Amino acid sequence: MRQKGGTTNWFHFAIPSATKLDDDNVDYYHAWLRVKVNNSAVITRVHIREASGPNSNCPIIYDSGILNITGQDTELSFNLPDQRCKGPLVMCVNAQFDANSGEIVFAGAGGWCEDWT
Repeated sequence: MRQKGGTTNWFHFAIPSATKLDDDNVDYYHAWLRVKVNNSAVITRVHIREASGPNSNCPIIYDSGILNITGQDTELSFNLPDQRCKGPLVMCVNAQFDANSGEIVFAGAGGWCEDWT
């Protein structure tokens, strides 16, 4: 994703998530983001939200805090809180682009759920 220099943007990725496995409830376990960031861009924060229904305000279930991911091709891993999965996950990635040719290539995002314990 190439953006106009000197801008900050949020990027949102829907992650389909099972709410049942073999008729058993599931809980969140882990999420990941595969990304390549050049030296003129930086990922500053990641939120993971749960979209549990049309009237949901999509509460944040994970906040990375301040990040400084730049100049690398990497996979970021996020350990999610142990809570019941009620709907799909949404990964929200905040990025800043400097006045040069900032570029981020998002290669994939995913989540992992396990049987509710």
